[in-house]
Amino acid sequence: MWTKMDVYIQLNSMSSHIAYMNQGRLSSYVVLCEDEPVEYDIYIGMIGQKIPGMNAYIVKYKKKKEALLKRKDIPKPLQSHCTEGARILFQILKPGLNKKMPLVTMNIQYRSRFLIWIPYESGIFISKKIPKEIRVQIHKKLQEQKKEGKGCLVVRTEAKQVSDEVLMAEYLLLKQKWQVHQKRLTAKEAPQRLTNTWERLENHLLLQNRIPKKIVVNTAKYKKNLANLFPDADLSTYLGKTPLFIYNHIAEQLEQALKNTVQAESNGVRLIFHETEAAVFIDINSGSSFMEKTVEMAAFENNKESIPLLTEQIRLRNLSGVIFIDFINMKKKEHQDEILRRMRKAFQKEGKQTEIYGFTALGFLEMRRTRVQRRLSEIFLESCSTCNGQGRIFKADKSHLESDDYSKSMHNKT
Repeated sequence: MWTKMDVYIQLNSMSSHIAYMNQGRLSSYVVLCEDEPVEYDIYIGMIGQKIPGMNAYIVKYKKKKEALLKRKDIPKPLQSHCTEGARILFQILKPGLNKKMPLVTMNIQYRSRFLIWIPYESGIFISKKIPKEIRVQIHKKLQEQKKEGKGCLVVRTEAKQVSDEVLMAEYLLLKQKWQVHQKRLTAKEAPQRLTNTWERLENHLLLQNRIPKKIVVNTAKYKKNLANLFPDADLSTYLGKTPLFIYNHIAEQLEQALKNTVQAESNGVRLIFHETEAAVFIDINSGSSFMEKTVEMAAFENNKESIPLLTEQIRLRNLSGVIFIDFINMKKKEHQDEILRRMRKAFQKEGKQTEIYGFTALGFLEMRRTRVQRRLSEIFLESCSTCNGQGRIFKADKSHLESDDYSKSMHNKT
């Protein structure tokens, strides 16, 4: 089920900023930097050395930037071509995060609103969420168009209400993109990125389980493209002197999401975030006292009411990896089980991206989120040069470094 949201897009020469708003609240924030690879970017690159132990190759995607290409991600017709120095066409599977090399594939996918075209696979696959009679009709039309042509077509759920002509046009457009890239493979310099700014933005928007109800963009350059991609959205261009994200109060909410502490408006529950390289720790402190209730019930009620804000902040901050949540202490197992059930329900739309394991022996709720993009703190914050990111410096008092004899001599001098 797709969620309808308002989308604000701010573009500049260095990056694309996309903010998703739900009823006036910032729900998600994404930055696509021009000098960094993102998922589904397509490159011309050069095969480097082979890594026998990993059954993989090093691939150059920029002059001094390398990625990892596993042999299983090379289509069989292309495997004999993969020798050191060979020019290849590949796609980003996973961007390089935390100093890791990006993971790439030569089994490229071309995406549109209704179709996915995979040149080196075969078959036609149609979403089972589309009624059977419509699936049969779509399959017949695509088979006629495809004939003996190679490649695999995947028809997305959103195609159930579109005409055959629209599907055929999208199929031909995706196939044409591949053919153009094949020509550029020999004509263009390598390494270099082929995916342009609009295509990156389009790929990102198509990957989201969100249908834009309203789209506001700070340039008229891509207005027509956005109108074609989301014809039902209320689309407008903002060209005011005040930056788009300041004018729409997005910057204020973003600033709040970069603070260590956030407080619920309803009951005063405070969430305190501690981000480290190894894990993320979230501490939940009680707000309303619930004097008429027992300590156990007060803790349970506060924990329940913290979950909407907690899940919103985890997504907004792009928190990933191992996450430990220190809920207010509850002794009753049925209360822990209810909190666990609500947390799993809150993240169920993320599928395998998020796993919630349960409460540890020390009472932490343990979960893990797959790292898809950098945390907001990594994008906008840098370590303090004084404390090197520890958040603390030495006290002015240096008496712990002084011996009794040294202290006495200093006293006598005065």
